[in-house]
Amino acid sequence: MRIKFHFLSVILIIAVLGACKTTEHKLPSKEIKGTPQQVAECFFKYLGDLRFDEARQLATEKTIKTINFVETLSQLGGGGQIILHDNKSECTGCMINNDEAICSYRTYSGGEQKVYLLKQKGRWKVDLRKDVTEKK
Repeated sequence: MRIKFHFLSVILIIAVLGACKTTEHKLPSKEIKGTPQQVAECFFKYLGDLRFDEARQLATEKTIKTINFVETLSQLGGGGQIILHDNKSECTGCMINNDEAICSYRTYSGGEQKVYLLKQKGRWKVDLRKDVTEKK
């Protein structure tokens, strides 16, 4: 069951990795508090660039476990195949409800993907999950 969850999480990562524009992102600084959209875009940019340490700074504890799993797979060879760079075309908006946010992205194939974020200690953190009903 745990491997199945990790596999589904990796698939979600693959589905949303193209979210970040090609601009340089420097959000992980402890002093910077970005919007949910900025944090999500930077998170997926860092994952796409295999910058796992920076991605961990923008992730919840549960998501950090998924990042560790992806990093391990990437170190086993062929891991670059796990992460794709062109699945998202644009952010269509973020809904913020207290300490939770959902950012929606249109994919190049015309579908929609959601990225969930939680506010922890005043900073937005990406919380990879299967659906909105699954809480931290």
